[in-house]
Amino acid sequence: MSYARELQRTNAYRELILCHGVSYVEEFGFRQELAEMARETADNDGFKLLYFPTVSRLGEAANAGWTGQTGRVESLVTRSGEGRSKLEELLDKDLTPEEFFCHVCGYENTERTAETALNERGFMNRRNRRADGSFDLKVESYG
Repeated sequence: MSYARELQRTNAYRELILCHGVSYVEEFGFRQELAEMARETADNDGFKLLYFPTVSRLGEAANAGWTGQTGRVESLVTRSGEGRSKLEELLDKDLTPEEFFCHVCGYENTERTAETALNERGFMNRRNRRADGSFDLKVESYG
Protein backbone atom coordinates (compact mmCIF):
# COMPACT_ATOMS: atom_id res chain seq x y z
CA MET A 1 0.00 0.00 0.00
CA SER A 2 2.84 2.37 0.74
CA TYR A 3 4.19 1.89 -2.81
CA ALA A 4 0.83 2.68 -4.34
CA ARG A 5 -0.01 5.59 -2.05
CA GLU A 6 3.36 7.28 -2.49
CA LEU A 7 3.40 6.82 -6.25
CA GLN A 8 -0.08 8.28 -6.47
CA ARG A 9 0.75 11.16 -4.10
CA THR A 10 3.78 12.18 -6.17
CA ASN A 11 2.13 11.26 -9.49
CA ALA A 12 5.35 9.43 -10.36
CA TYR A 13 5.66 8.32 -13.94
CA ARG A 14 5.13 4.67 -13.06
CA GLU A 15 2.68 1.92 -13.76
CA LEU A 16 2.04 -0.40 -10.82
CA ILE A 17 0.43 -3.72 -11.62
CA LEU A 18 -0.95 -5.39 -8.51
CA CYS A 19 -2.02 -9.03 -8.58
CA HIS A 20 -3.80 -9.56 -5.25
CA GLY A 21 -4.87 -13.06 -4.27
CA VAL A 22 -7.01 -14.41 -1.46
CA SER A 23 -8.95 -17.56 -0.68
CA TYR A 24 -12.07 -15.66 0.39
CA VAL A 25 -13.38 -12.28 -0.76
CA GLU A 26 -13.56 -11.04 2.85
CA GLU A 27 -9.78 -11.45 3.14
CA PHE A 28 -8.93 -8.70 0.66
CA GLY A 29 -7.09 -5.95 2.47
CA PHE A 30 -7.51 -2.46 1.00
CA ARG A 31 -9.58 -3.80 -1.91
CA GLN A 32 -11.91 -0.78 -2.06
CA GLU A 33 -9.04 1.69 -1.85
CA LEU A 34 -7.06 -0.15 -4.52
CA ALA A 35 -10.04 -0.44 -6.85
CA GLU A 36 -10.75 3.28 -6.44
CA MET A 37 -7.10 4.15 -7.02
CA ALA A 38 -7.14 2.06 -10.21
CA ARG A 39 -10.25 3.90 -11.43
CA GLU A 40 -8.80 7.31 -10.53
CA THR A 41 -5.50 6.69 -12.31
CA ALA A 42 -6.77 4.81 -15.37
CA ASP A 43 -6.33 7.76 -17.74
CA ASN A 44 -3.48 9.40 -15.85
CA ASP A 45 -0.31 10.51 -17.65
CA GLY A 46 1.77 9.95 -14.49
CA PHE A 47 1.06 7.19 -12.00
CA LYS A 48 -1.26 4.40 -13.05
CA LEU A 49 -2.44 1.43 -10.98
CA LEU A 50 -3.68 -1.72 -12.67
CA TYR A 51 -5.38 -3.90 -10.06
CA PHE A 52 -6.10 -7.60 -10.55
CA PRO A 53 -7.72 -9.16 -7.48
CA THR A 54 -8.25 -12.92 -7.68
CA VAL A 55 -10.11 -15.43 -5.49
CA SER A 56 -8.91 -19.03 -5.34
CA ARG A 57 -11.88 -20.81 -3.71
CA LEU A 58 -14.65 -19.87 -6.07
CA GLY A 59 -16.94 -22.77 -5.08
CA GLU A 60 -17.18 -21.65 -1.44
CA ALA A 61 -20.38 -19.99 -0.22
CA ALA A 62 -18.38 -17.06 1.21
CA ASN A 63 -17.31 -16.20 -2.36
CA ALA A 64 -20.77 -16.33 -3.91
CA GLY A 65 -21.24 -13.51 -6.37
CA TRP A 66 -17.53 -12.95 -7.08
CA THR A 67 -17.15 -12.04 -10.75
CA GLY A 68 -13.48 -11.05 -10.89
CA GLN A 69 -10.37 -13.11 -11.62
CA THR A 70 -10.27 -16.62 -10.20
CA GLY A 71 -7.51 -18.99 -9.21
CA ARG A 72 -4.45 -18.72 -7.03
CA VAL A 73 -2.57 -15.46 -7.53
CA GLU A 74 0.52 -17.20 -8.91
CA SER A 75 -1.63 -18.64 -11.71
CA LEU A 76 -1.76 -15.11 -13.14
CA VAL A 77 1.97 -15.22 -13.99
CA THR A 78 2.29 -18.94 -14.80
CA ARG A 79 2.31 -19.68 -18.51
CA SER A 80 -0.07 -22.23 -19.91
CA GLY A 81 2.13 -24.41 -22.11
CA GLU A 82 4.08 -22.30 -24.59
CA GLY A 83 1.54 -19.47 -24.51
CA ARG A 84 1.25 -16.35 -22.44
CA SER A 85 0.24 -16.16 -18.81
CA LYS A 86 -3.17 -14.83 -17.83
CA LEU A 87 -1.54 -11.55 -16.74
CA GLU A 88 0.26 -11.20 -20.08
CA GLU A 89 -3.07 -11.71 -21.83
CA LEU A 90 -4.78 -9.12 -19.61
CA LEU A 91 -1.99 -6.61 -20.28
CA ASP A 92 -1.45 -7.67 -23.90
CA LYS A 93 2.25 -7.46 -23.10
CA ASP A 94 4.98 -10.00 -22.38
CA LEU A 95 6.54 -10.03 -18.90
CA THR A 96 10.25 -9.42 -19.40
CA PRO A 97 13.00 -8.23 -17.04
CA GLU A 98 13.73 -5.40 -19.46
CA GLU A 99 10.22 -3.98 -19.04
CA PHE A 100 9.15 -5.01 -15.54
CA PHE A 101 10.25 -5.14 -11.92
CA CYS A 102 8.42 -7.82 -9.91
CA HIS A 103 7.90 -7.95 -6.17
CA VAL A 104 6.46 -11.29 -5.07
CA CYS A 105 5.29 -11.74 -1.50
CA GLY A 106 3.15 -14.37 0.12
CA TYR A 107 3.22 -17.80 1.64
CA GLU A 108 6.08 -20.08 0.66
CA ASN A 109 4.33 -22.18 -1.99
CA THR A 110 2.76 -19.12 -3.59
CA GLU A 111 6.00 -17.17 -3.74
CA ARG A 112 8.00 -20.18 -4.90
CA THR A 113 5.58 -20.95 -7.75
CA ALA A 114 5.47 -17.30 -8.85
CA GLU A 115 9.26 -16.98 -8.60
CA THR A 116 9.75 -20.12 -10.70
CA ALA A 117 7.36 -18.81 -13.37
CA LEU A 118 9.23 -15.49 -13.46
CA ASN A 119 12.66 -17.17 -13.45
CA GLU A 120 11.60 -18.97 -16.65
CA ARG A 121 11.28 -15.51 -18.26
CA GLY A 122 14.73 -14.40 -17.07
CA PHE A 123 13.77 -12.61 -13.84
CA MET A 124 16.36 -13.21 -11.13
CA ASN A 125 16.15 -12.55 -7.40
CA ARG A 126 19.51 -10.75 -7.16
CA ARG A 127 20.30 -7.19 -6.13
CA ASN A 128 22.25 -4.88 -8.45
CA ARG A 129 21.53 -6.93 -11.54
CA ARG A 130 20.78 -3.79 -13.59
CA ALA A 131 23.26 -1.09 -14.48
CA ASP A 132 21.37 1.45 -12.36
CA GLY A 133 21.69 -0.76 -9.27
CA SER A 134 18.07 -1.87 -9.25
CA PHE A 135 16.93 -5.45 -9.53
CA ASP A 136 14.18 -7.15 -11.50
CA LEU A 137 12.73 -9.48 -8.86
CA LYS A 138 12.28 -9.16 -5.10
CA VAL A 139 10.84 -12.08 -3.16
CA GLU A 140 9.41 -12.16 0.37
CA SER A 141 8.06 -15.34 1.91
CA TYR A 142 5.69 -15.43 4.85
CA GLY A 143 6.56 -18.98 5.88
